[in-house]
Amino acid sequence: MSLSAAIPLANSIVEFLRLASHVIEVGRANNDAEWHKLAAHCQTINSSMRVTEGCLTQDEHALENLGYRCRKVSDDLLLRLHKLAPAERESSTKDVLIKEDIETLAIRISEFQSELEMNVVPFLRAAINPQLETLPALDTELSQLIHSASGNLSLLSKRFDAQDAPMKTQSHGLLHQLDPTPVDHASLDDTLPDPSNPIWAGKTNIIQDFILDGLAFTSMKDREEQVAEAHHDTFGWIFQDVNGPGGSFRRWLNSDDQGGLYWINGKAGSGKSTLMRFIYDHPTTTEQLRVWAGAKPLAMAGFFFWTSGSPEQRSQTGLVRYLLFQLLQQHRELIPTVFAELWKSCWNATTKERIQMSLAWSLAQLMESLKLLLRHASRKTRICLFIDGLDEFDGDHKEIIQLFRDIVNSDTKVCLSSRPWLVFEASFDSIPSLRLQDLTFNDMARYVNDNLRKDARIRRILKKEPSVELVSELAKRADGVFLWVTLVTGILVKQFEAGDTVSHLSRRLRILPTDLDDLFRYMLFDARDASEIKDMSQVFQLIRAREVVSDFTRNDNSASLTIYALALADEESLKLALKVPIQRVSDEELLELCQQTKDRLSGCCAGLLEVHEKHDSNNNIRFVGEDDQADSSLVACGKVNYIHRTVRDFIMSPGVWNDLLQYSGDFDAHLWHLGSCVLQLKLRFVEPKRHRRLDEWWPDIVVAMTHARYVERDWQIGTMLLDELNKTMDWYWLKRGTGDDNWARNTFWTYEMRGKMVFHDPFLSLATKFGLVHYVDAKLATGEFGYKGGIPLLTYATEYLFNRRQSIYPLSSPDLVAVLLKHGADPNLHYPGLASKDETPWLSTLKHARQAYRLGWFTYYDTSTRWVDALRLLIEHGADPNAFISETMKDPAVNVAQLIDLILTRFGSKDVYDLRETLMEHLKETTRLV
Repeated sequence: MSLSAAIPLANSIVEFLRLASHVIEVGRANNDAEWHKLAAHCQTINSSMRVTEGCLTQDEHALENLGYRCRKVSDDLLLRLHKLAPAERESSTKDVLIKEDIETLAIRISEFQSELEMNVVPFLRAAINPQLETLPALDTELSQLIHSASGNLSLLSKRFDAQDAPMKTQSHGLLHQLDPTPVDHASLDDTLPDPSNPIWAGKTNIIQDFILDGLAFTSMKDREEQVAEAHHDTFGWIFQDVNGPGGSFRRWLNSDDQGGLYWINGKAGSGKSTLMRFIYDHPTTTEQLRVWAGAKPLAMAGFFFWTSGSPEQRSQTGLVRYLLFQLLQQHRELIPTVFAELWKSCWNATTKERIQMSLAWSLAQLMESLKLLLRHASRKTRICLFIDGLDEFDGDHKEIIQLFRDIVNSDTKVCLSSRPWLVFEASFDSIPSLRLQDLTFNDMARYVNDNLRKDARIRRILKKEPSVELVSELAKRADGVFLWVTLVTGILVKQFEAGDTVSHLSRRLRILPTDLDDLFRYMLFDARDASEIKDMSQVFQLIRAREVVSDFTRNDNSASLTIYALALADEESLKLALKVPIQRVSDEELLELCQQTKDRLSGCCAGLLEVHEKHDSNNNIRFVGEDDQADSSLVACGKVNYIHRTVRDFIMSPGVWNDLLQYSGDFDAHLWHLGSCVLQLKLRFVEPKRHRRLDEWWPDIVVAMTHARYVERDWQIGTMLLDELNKTMDWYWLKRGTGDDNWARNTFWTYEMRGKMVFHDPFLSLATKFGLVHYVDAKLATGEFGYKGGIPLLTYATEYLFNRRQSIYPLSSPDLVAVLLKHGADPNLHYPGLASKDETPWLSTLKHARQAYRLGWFTYYDTSTRWVDALRLLIEHGADPNAFISETMKDPAVNVAQLIDLILTRFGSKDVYDLRETLMEHLKETTRLV
């Protein structure tokens, strides 16, 4: 995209955002305006936001995509403006621009404004010649626009969430999930036995464990365990410096004199998380807090936010779940009070019913539970929380700050850490705090001296030459950034050569960039050749691909790549996965493979990645030789992570990421992951055994199938790998009899629902639910998968057309619908369904649409055309335009046209309007033929 095209598009986007903000302002006031002029202006802007063609960079694609989505919203806005434009109109402003419509538009516009500011303007500023004066004008308009009458995004989000709450409650009910809404002790059913009675100790312990297990999530301790331990004799000043920051922190711990909040802040890489772990684990902390607690018992809990971790590790939900888990472990007697309704349900349920319960925690429920816990616990206990990395919280920072302000009282303290961002400085300017980068010079000097002397060669020259100046210079150049010290010390050791002196080390030190980002670039690009960068690029892409899949599947276990999974993710493994038999890998082979992979990481990734060894059940790290089998599996499960959040931030920045991609050619990380997943199922830590416990394999199958959906290149190999996955699972599955017992069949619904239902093809049906467009296309092209009865593939292809419903399956894709129709799928094919004896794919899809309308899954100003495109494809391929959907207990009877009219009338979408026109044309054609 040329600048001559980019600048007008950006200006058109700004114009549209200004116009939309004006409509929002007028609509909120219920005022009239010159609607015909606004409609004409909107039409002009709409025409100027047309997409371009050609090969685009990532930044250009971001601009084009923003323009496309603005045009989609503009299309819908035009429908409303045209209703208001006629002089003799029948509709008033408040009838057309209802509150929910206006507030949703405001949210969309705020999103677009933020995206324009964060992505588009920096790209244009970098691209435009400094002599051009266009961009400063654009910046001025943008600045004005961002503070326009569209209002505060946070406030709008709260209002929208409040309106959406009933829909979410209904959704949870339909999913048969237990609602663990907390109730105060006063409202407890006094007919329940007293859980503290020794007679009920066994049952009480079981239910307490059940609720605690429901609060726990697998990655809740990962970040805390992976934070580097403080170097020997560092950070001791936090407790010892009586007249400095240490004295201030010590007084905060042992008294009420300084309030309930303490803020540790520091620039990126200064060592905040290491200090927080040091404080949290140090016996002096507990000792000083006990002075504060006095006669009351002390309870402590902590949470380490982590932006590179699973969703729960960077969310408020994860924070509150883990705090509740820790505090309730220390006060198990409060569980019946904090979760009164849930306790009652569990107490009255049979063992089988309790096992089948699914605890779905909403943030509102968790927050209410935390407040109840703190209220009851503080009557007899004093509580101190340690929360690291507020800047890594993936949410509204003002809200999380207010949370901690609200819970602090005379019996509850909170120690927080974060980068010194403006939002934190403004909120914490009046509370006790310390700025870490001003306090660690001696710690850094000690670290440098100790680590240089660990190398025998350097130790010898330091005995002959003074090293004080070298150590001091290195610590000064770090400017408080401990991470810089760590990396540079490692570089100096690695680059040390025979014959070097302290002067050589000093000269190398002065060459290295002092800025952290510049140092990263030096380590990634300047200090290595193209082949090394290619290897490094592939590793970083593999890590990113796993993050994408983990976020999508909500699988904490897969959030970080294991060293074993990485070891099996390479080009050779793609071939190996297709031919190697299912077998146990010997401990020696496993340890050797993992060590080779660690060496590879050390060599190609510039020391920016680390492998965190898995702990055993006693929370101790195992070492080679203690127990070979146990040790080899623990080593293999070691997690590969960035050494610091700043490393990931740098690598994931658009410019750096694009540079890395240029070195990797046609490499497809998801394809390599798919091969690795198949190999992990075939090469086991223990002797492979056949059984029917599908739950043991299901998480790995989900990860494999989700990686397969993201594969972009070489789908021929991808198809063979999926076939091999199916064959591997067939080997594991212990069949009963010689009928149609199949592992994939057992992934659908419950045993009772499956019954004797006929399946077209279980694995192909599963692949359809996972949205594997290329795989389904390839298999159907062979002509060997003709319809055999049961639920047709087209029904599975539209099952999640309107909402994922908290499943591990993706939203249904119109591309997959198109593939099935291309291969002759019939939208009107009759088959016996689960809830209806006479079903068709078209009727099933329409029922999903009716449900989506009732549950509020449609939204105003939706920028996606996915579900509309799928319905249009079905209509164009012969779906019955006269189809009638029968009445249910929840939904009225409607025909297709009535259903589309309902959606159009409420949401006013241009895409739905066009869909209605398509339907009307086919209705006319049907009538004409009759």
